[in-house]
Amino acid sequence: MPDVPPNPQNTAEVVCALTALKREIPQKCRVESLVRSNLILHDDNRPWAFHGAVDVAWRLRALHCLQVPSSDSDVLTLAASLVASQDPLTGGWLAGGSGAVSISATVAAIRALHLVTLPAYNMQASQRRAVSLLITLSLDNDERASPIYAKAYIAHLLSLHPVQQLGGPRALKVRRNATADVMDALGSQYYGIEEETFQRDDVTDTWRHTTLQLSLRAVAASAPERIFEPAFRRGLIALLDLQETVPSSTNLGGFRTSREGFITSYATTQALDVFSHLEETLREKVNPARTFDLLCRNDGAHHLDSQELQVGRARLLMNSTAGSILMGVGVAAGLSIAALAIAFQGPLGKIGSRGLVVWAFILPALCSTLYLCVRLPSFSNRRIAVVVFTGFTALILPVITFLLS
Repeated sequence: MPDVPPNPQNTAEVVCALTALKREIPQKCRVESLVRSNLILHDDNRPWAFHGAVDVAWRLRALHCLQVPSSDSDVLTLAASLVASQDPLTGGWLAGGSGAVSISATVAAIRALHLVTLPAYNMQASQRRAVSLLITLSLDNDERASPIYAKAYIAHLLSLHPVQQLGGPRALKVRRNATADVMDALGSQYYGIEEETFQRDDVTDTWRHTTLQLSLRAVAASAPERIFEPAFRRGLIALLDLQETVPSSTNLGGFRTSREGFITSYATTQALDVFSHLEETLREKVNPARTFDLLCRNDGAHHLDSQELQVGRARLLMNSTAGSILMGVGVAAGLSIAALAIAFQGPLGKIGSRGLVVWAFILPALCSTLYLCVRLPSFSNRRIAVVVFTGFTALILPVITFLLS
């Protein structure tokens, strides 16, 4: 990928993504050698070290995916350095060499450490302290756990059964709350990039977290039954729109960080992570007949399927049966109001009675428009609305006006 040169951390992300999809790792020996590297050189021969908590965590997970045994010296060294870098006061991990505890770094470390065993360390106690920190920050509404990317990381982490057991009963509450917040963000179509700044040695660095990928992954892992909800489906469509599909592109298949963003390795691997969770859920819950039914419903192929109507900024879902009931209620209400206006035109006066009649027929006109829009899905909703209101204005209102004159 063009965003960064080949390096241990980004390569480790790719290894984990391909392993989750049960794909073969190409050039496995060279990949493993790169993942084991603590330092590489830039093109200008400047050293580039990969000993931060997130770097070590991803490399440790990648070596596990590459089936390197836990007794391997590099695995033991990486695990020991990760445990040693845990903040003794909070139980979390820093993003760089200094600063505050990072949610993303802490989540990465926990996910890596539960894959290995170090005889000289109490690994479970170390992980339990870190999980307890995440739960406490979430329940206290700490600003570090407030961004959507942080909630998505926590919801995804606590969907892992071994990690959830470390957190006890509070873990389930935090997972549900975090998942609900992430789902609300998807519902409001919040797909932005959230930044996290940290200090790595003497360099200030920035992580750009893709909330769309992280949110979809969190929901798919933590609440797989919710992937059929409209908010999730719209988010998934938005994610697929970020993929490069031009055949002549050198980045064919890659994902952008946003519509205006660049194609990057981390955005692509996170998208693959979403698909790996979806694949597992869909395999268990969806058969071909249900897939066909969902496609037909989404396209509104028949008037009995739910049609999506845009009413201002809101979306209204309705089929022809509901539309006919609504039109019947609207017409009955309008005729009742009109009849009362005609019957009591004396006390109301001409202006009052005519105004009430006009108001009475706005309701059936609106209900009729909605019914025809869902009953005739192949016609333009705008054109139907114009015809209905033109008909009411040109035909019905003059007749009522004449009756009241």
